[in-house]
Amino acid sequence: MSQRFCNRKFANIFAITFLCATIALIVHYPSYASKFITTPPILLGKYVSVTTNTGLLGPTDSAKHPIEILVEEANAKFQTLKGQSTTFNEAVSEYRRRYNREPPLGFDHWYDAAIQSNATLIDNFDTIMDALEPFWGLSAQELRARVQDLRELRESKLVSMSIRDQSFTFSNTQHVSANKYQAIIDWVQPYLQFLPDMELLFSSLDEARVVVPRDELDNKMRECPGRLSSNNSSSIAQRVPIYFEDLMFQRIWMTTTLSCPVGSHARSGIIPPEDDGVHFVRNVTLAKDSCEHPSAMELHGMYGTKGTARLLETLHPIFSRSKMSTYQDLLFPASDYAPNDHYKSFDASQDTPWEDKSNILYWAGRTTGAHAKKDSGWRKWQRHRFVKEMNEGDRSVPLLRQTGGHGSRWEAYEDQMDSLSHLIDVSFTDTIHCDPEECEAMRKELHFNEEKQPAEAAYNNRFVMDIDGNAFTERFYRLLMSKSTVFKMTMFQEWHDDRLIPWVHYVPISLKMTELPETIRFLAETEKGQEIAKNIAEQGSEWALKVLRNEDMGLAVFRTLLEYGRLYGEERDRTGECPWNRKID
Repeated sequence: MSQRFCNRKFANIFAITFLCATIALIVHYPSYASKFITTPPILLGKYVSVTTNTGLLGPTDSAKHPIEILVEEANAKFQTLKGQSTTFNEAVSEYRRRYNREPPLGFDHWYDAAIQSNATLIDNFDTIMDALEPFWGLSAQELRARVQDLRELRESKLVSMSIRDQSFTFSNTQHVSANKYQAIIDWVQPYLQFLPDMELLFSSLDEARVVVPRDELDNKMRECPGRLSSNNSSSIAQRVPIYFEDLMFQRIWMTTTLSCPVGSHARSGIIPPEDDGVHFVRNVTLAKDSCEHPSAMELHGMYGTKGTARLLETLHPIFSRSKMSTYQDLLFPASDYAPNDHYKSFDASQDTPWEDKSNILYWAGRTTGAHAKKDSGWRKWQRHRFVKEMNEGDRSVPLLRQTGGHGSRWEAYEDQMDSLSHLIDVSFTDTIHCDPEECEAMRKELHFNEEKQPAEAAYNNRFVMDIDGNAFTERFYRLLMSKSTVFKMTMFQEWHDDRLIPWVHYVPISLKMTELPETIRFLAETEKGQEIAKNIAEQGSEWALKVLRNEDMGLAVFRTLLEYGRLYGEERDRTGECPWNRKID
């Protein structure tokens, strides 16, 4: 249709060009995807020093260090985040404004539970909602059928939970440790009386599982299926068998980026220019968008040779604990963060005041990320690269300085990593997920400290790193709750993304990590940097203890199940409810 329209003869050639370009943009960048891949530039002084495709900020004409600018911006955003609804009517109004629909049945009970739990955040659940959005393109009947499709798969590494008549059961046919899901049981139990009947499936793997090709995703996002007629309300069409594509120990970049917009860097083959000098993360959503960062193909182990890569290319509802931007899994709080016997929770008695901590960036961990095989490219994966570069004294690193003295602009210069070695304590503790020859190569090439490192060892340092392994890391919450400043390098989305503001609660680090040496230099060795770092540590700890409590994860589960229950239930088949076709005043 758009081609026929553009072939018409208009007198004004400029109008034709503009109109066709606009139509093409709409076709290739639907509204669902656009908010994740575009951002307006910020104007700082005379120059724009942030790119729309990366969301990174470099030096500007300002006499302020880029980190100072980012911290000021972030604190202004944080003030907005703290402005939450204080009454039920306000919560309903804000829900309508954000999502263009009425809240689900049971929202009043959720609000009451949130108030009774002294929840700090009432309105911010956009990450969870965004993941659910494509499923409005399926009828409730079809959604239920797709759940059954998944249940019938063998060796799927899925665990199902069924809620019927205010009670629930787990079906664990995949031999997954039941302890892994005890937290979910504990989260759901208090709210069963308010939940509709439903069945849902959880992935037991670290990785997400669903990648839907862009054309199918766009089709699902264009319109709702509407109300089912009496002719099709009692049965569904013959099911087409589904299967998980087995990509074990294969590179999965091409498959996992099928969901990217056609015009994105990942799909177009156009490699974005390298950022010169030192650039810091300004827009975390963009920085984590694999569609706009084709370098992730080599720089992140998620796209390497993984022994558990089994992917589904149809829109089926699977709940995962985290996911890359290109996946369509639904999000659920990770049970790893809940109090359990396997992972250590934060213990304030083991923490120390900021002033008593070592002025060092600390990290210790294992060689997770993917399975290292010969020619798998493991030397470029995030953890291996991080440990090597932080301990490579003769490596040239870009830093910033004010060449004209105090009050002048910041400019890049080259130095060696050795000049920062007194600020670094970074090492591997053990090898894992590697062929014997590659494990041996790692031990020869990378820095190892095989002395057992207790989890609380991190609390002795002012700066602590949290970096992706196979997926998210369970240590994030306890690090954030400590009085240390958390540096976080992640490409994963999690349920809590709306709750945390980078540069207020933690220091975001890009996948390439080229800015990491200057980040630690500025925050550890300058008076202004120390002030900023201490504030981030204090604000991160105080906020995490308010919004990442076990009660908050339970409330997030409650709200997620209300939303999912509305999509799943038979009532939607009868009413044809569709938020995309209505306007809420």
